[in-house]
Amino acid sequence: MKPWLIVLDPVNKLEPILDTSFFITEEAIKRRVPVYFTTEFDLSIEKSKVHAKASKVLHAEVPQIPRLAAPEKKKLEDFSVIWVRKDPPFDAQYVRLCWLLGTASSKCTILNTPDQLLRYHEKLLPMEGLAHGFLKPADVTTTFLNATIEAKESIGAKGSAILKPLLGHGGRGVEKVQDGNWASAKVTPDTLIQPYLADVETLGDYRVLVIDGKVAGYFTRLPKSGHYLSNIAQGGTPKFVELKASQKKVLERVCKFLKKLDIFFAGVDLIGNKVSEINITSPSGVRLYFNLTGMNVCGAMVEKAIKRSKRH
Repeated sequence: MKPWLIVLDPVNKLEPILDTSFFITEEAIKRRVPVYFTTEFDLSIEKSKVHAKASKVLHAEVPQIPRLAAPEKKKLEDFSVIWVRKDPPFDAQYVRLCWLLGTASSKCTILNTPDQLLRYHEKLLPMEGLAHGFLKPADVTTTFLNATIEAKESIGAKGSAILKPLLGHGGRGVEKVQDGNWASAKVTPDTLIQPYLADVETLGDYRVLVIDGKVAGYFTRLPKSGHYLSNIAQGGTPKFVELKASQKKVLERVCKFLKKLDIFFAGVDLIGNKVSEINITSPSGVRLYFNLTGMNVCGAMVEKAIKRSKRH
């Protein structure tokens, strides 16, 4: 079988016991699929073909960082599957990465595809599901952008709000407006404004893993006491809690939408019955779900990727 390429951040910046990319690598190697790592800075164009300076993974097993061979230059078409596992921010460098990877779209399977990454913004994707009729208005967190006056009127004079940078990630730059106190709020045309959902303080939010249009696993993320950010990167604590029947109904609609778009792997963020984000750039949580439940959905995901690769 032709090898796989995973485009990710430098390995020394990742945590083996949490990282989804390393889990994918382990499961692929178990199935005798060679895996190579590269970064966005190691792609180049030579004689009108995109190349990657990539290192073959010699050994991958938690809790160690994978052991790599010396880098070698390979064409993108040398690989059967390319996983785009570079973490946000989705900035100009990320756009460049998608453009370069897109040149290989007809030659190999890319997950998720560069076209999808360029087209769908994870904070706006729930609204696309609403616009296309897959989701109901009650399924989606009410969102405002470049409409501060309208947001304040909708939320109410004493209401609380969450402010998110449009291109932010991992909870960075998120602010809370408490009880209508907007005086110190930093709002720009690229600030998303949403009503504050107080349930997140006591119940957290759910990270739901959707693979090939089906819910594969889920867990809650509880914020630190007295805080409102549940992201693991912001100190949130993962815990397995069963979904309610009403939440499963919402996720059925989300899955139909993602299947229609042919998005292979997504991390859906759910607060109560409301979808706040649908992460497709570099969804995480597969290893966390395994650590919490012992359920290895990564193996099944790798098997599905192998089947997809046979289309080329």
